[in-house]
Amino acid sequence: MKIFFSEASPDYSSYTFPYAVYCLQENQNEMSAIYERGFLPYSDPQVLVSKEGIYYYLARSVRVNLSHFSLTSENRRVRRKMDVLNPTMEILAKEDLIHDADFWSFCEDYAAKRIGEEMPPARLRYIFEREILNRIFKFSSGNRILGYVWSPSNDEILHYWFAFFDTELMHAGIGKWMMEQVISYAQTNGFRYVYLGTCYGTKPMYKIRDFKGIEYFDGNLWRTDLSFLKSKCKETGVFIDDFKRFPERF
Repeated sequence: MKIFFSEASPDYSSYTFPYAVYCLQENQNEMSAIYERGFLPYSDPQVLVSKEGIYYYLARSVRVNLSHFSLTSENRRVRRKMDVLNPTMEILAKEDLIHDADFWSFCEDYAAKRIGEEMPPARLRYIFEREILNRIFKFSSGNRILGYVWSPSNDEILHYWFAFFDTELMHAGIGKWMMEQVISYAQTNGFRYVYLGTCYGTKPMYKIRDFKGIEYFDGNLWRTDLSFLKSKCKETGVFIDDFKRFPERF
């Protein structure tokens, strides 16, 4: 792997001159080590596209340590609501879906409704073609498609990268249910970690609240002090000196 830095926007008012941190994955065997160091894969075809390998960015990412995962009361509540549909889960390879018109229609419709213009069909295709994406979870109820999860994975880790689901079932908590199902599958099948993406702002705080075994990357280490993470997610401003604000952590 290659780790490198690129200048980010400076803030002269506070004399902050930051550098963003990136990583280039040069072979598949580096995947676990790259995620372990806090990196997540780019999904934008306009940013860091290379034939040399896959680019990653460093961020406050969140993962589930599966040795500490167990169902919460919220997980069980959502399971009960979804159980009335008698849902099933399949794990498919990309080759099984690349020419499936129903699959593409479902994912594109969800992206248009829930993500918007940031996720046009061309970007979906780009993500789907990334070599690290090798596992698709399909959830169904009879002939009804409930959702899909796109996941890069190897023998140790699984990344819950993109999820697409039937928005008519949002009241039942289908999004949280699909995440729990994937996490439970990974635990049962001997994975070490499930990575859940970034955690900034209040929108993704369900990841912290509703799942056990959560760890987050703070730029240096993986930590489990979730009260601190919650306080960071609730911040609306930019704070550059955590040492002064939270000296007990250093």
